[in-house]
Amino acid sequence: MAPKVQGVFIEADVMELETANDQLKVTERFFVHNISTPPTTQWSAKSFQVILPADAVIDGVGGQRPNGLPTSIKMDPDGPKGHFAFNFPIQPDDGDKDTLFQLAYHLPYASGKFNFKTQVTLPADNVAVLLPKSMTFQATSGDAFKNVPEDPNVQTFVLKNATPSKAVEFTVSGTGSIPREQQNAAAGQQPGMGGAGGADASSAAPGPAARPAVASAHPSARPTR
Repeated sequence: MAPKVQGVFIEADVMELETANDQLKVTERFFVHNISTPPTTQWSAKSFQVILPADAVIDGVGGQRPNGLPTSIKMDPDGPKGHFAFNFPIQPDDGDKDTLFQLAYHLPYASGKFNFKTQVTLPADNVAVLLPKSMTFQATSGDAFKNVPEDPNVQTFVLKNATPSKAVEFTVSGTGSIPREQQNAAAGQQPGMGGAGGADASSAAPGPAARPAVASAHPSARPTR
């Protein structure tokens, strides 16, 4: 076990967006691999760090070990506003099973438009943004987001090979919800999530199971390292 381990990287940072009551609701999942040699768990008070919009209000947090059950986990403020750290082990992969970090949060959206400027804290093979057909997505920093027509009911935009040294920027506008039937189909696949007071908040992050869309559109998303 060590605070930092070589061979830890993000396969996919997946953000699912929808709107309700002048709020932009976000479910974000990070699929994190640990292919260290020899196999070593990365664990500290800052095992995994995330950067969210400064206005984000956290609704729930969850995680899952490579061969474990979904669980509520601890996430603490980590410096500047919007920066957080997870105190949760990133264990070596178990076959094709990796570590999942998931959080739900909401943002003010009375204007019907929001400009995202975020960063990954580890190299990421894919950053994916999913949103309803009724909403509009626009990359605002020259990033090469590609429209992936994986699902006829949901828009999917994917950026390949994001790095911590470069901000990821995009704008979303309009309103809409992820189709209910997809949320219901994925209900059994969500990590249990605890809110700020430790209460169960699993309902705060319904959303479809987004990873298959990214993986099938990009079968080489998990290169040998």
